[in-house]
Amino acid sequence: MTFRKIPEGTATICAGYGPPKEGKTRSALAGCPTAHVIANNSESVRSQFAALGYDNEGTRARTIHIGNDAEKILTVMEGLVVKAKQGRMKGSAIIFDDFNMVIAGATARRAGLGSVWNAYRWAKHFLTVNLVDLCGQVGVPVIFIMHEEAPREINGFVVQKGRPLLPGVELPKIFPGIPSFIAHVEHDDEDPLWPYHYSTSPSERWVAGDRYDVAPEKCPLNFGEILRQANFDIAMPKKSLPWFMGAVDTITGQLLDDNLNVGEVINSNAIALNEKTDASEEQIIWAINTARSRAQMSVFKKSTLARFLEKF
Repeated sequence: MTFRKIPEGTATICAGYGPPKEGKTRSALAGCPTAHVIANNSESVRSQFAALGYDNEGTRARTIHIGNDAEKILTVMEGLVVKAKQGRMKGSAIIFDDFNMVIAGATARRAGLGSVWNAYRWAKHFLTVNLVDLCGQVGVPVIFIMHEEAPREINGFVVQKGRPLLPGVELPKIFPGIPSFIAHVEHDDEDPLWPYHYSTSPSERWVAGDRYDVAPEKCPLNFGEILRQANFDIAMPKKSLPWFMGAVDTITGQLLDDNLNVGEVINSNAIALNEKTDASEEQIIWAINTARSRAQMSVFKKSTLARFLEKF
């Protein structure tokens, strides 16, 4: 397969946002375990990598603690740009975890030292100019994990859609137009196996959109597979998961076979992987999740013409 190359100066940005504790970070780490992670709380990220069984894959070294020091982000990104230009970039993506907390803390500090409006202007310039420029030089997709600002309603009518939580007046309006993929986390009672999903279709209540046109309206929380379907090279760890991609291919084929029962496919493969590999339960679950994601997105891509014709 020929993977998509990112032209220098072109930022490839994705964003997933929603309430806390709904699986945004965990799913991003599981889907892109070879990513560099720039985190508000690095120990939380490292503990999640360990729970996923990726602690021996260099994840600790690739996880960088930022706290609320937004300026440190630029230093870290500048270092990654140098590595990218020298061909030494080891990560297949970059994840900013709890990015809204980083920039909110930095903005609040600046507001406390002077003008609130100057602090807001700094935040807008920092993100839309300085950081986006660096994102365009690293040569890999950049994923923002963020909390949500709820829709604003007056007399039951939505007057402002829900969107990623960011400081200021202008920045929250500008940012949603930057990512190629932006989606809101929602709960689906009809899917008890993976009840949380990314809603990728714009609605009256939430900002969302998929310029890659790879994700169904209810898309699994799996940035790794979303980006693979958009033809980016998102690698999985080779030391601990040499079996992963082969298993995903096999399970995906079975899930797409109308003659096979989905529940039986999942159960039989989970048992087989548990018996034949030394994978953790989390890794087995994620292999099945990835196969399920790939199958759903494959069906979605094949139905593009049908979806077009349904409008007439």
